[in-house]
Amino acid sequence: MEKILNGMRKSAFTLYYQAARSILINDFEGARSYIKQNPKMWMQEALTTELLVKENRKEDAFSHAHNALSKTKGIQRYVLLRSWEREWGMALK
Repeated sequence: MEKILNGMRKSAFTLYYQAARSILINDFEGARSYIKQNPKMWMQEALTTELLVKENRKEDAFSHAHNALSKTKGIQRYVLLRSWEREWGMALK
């Protein structure tokens, strides 16, 4: 996965997936670095949500989840909302 990400053109999506990968391997400082570089606010909020959940800071994560949802619309909002509801077992509306 790292080889694929390094071969991709730098974009918000590349930074998103690099941060997501860092979160998965518990490289939280690396994830924070990628999150700060990402120009899309909804991606920053969504990734911060995932990072905080992984750090077991769910109350802070809910706040960022609401921010991410407020900055999205359409299919992206739907995907974020449904995946978080499924993961946490509660409504975020």
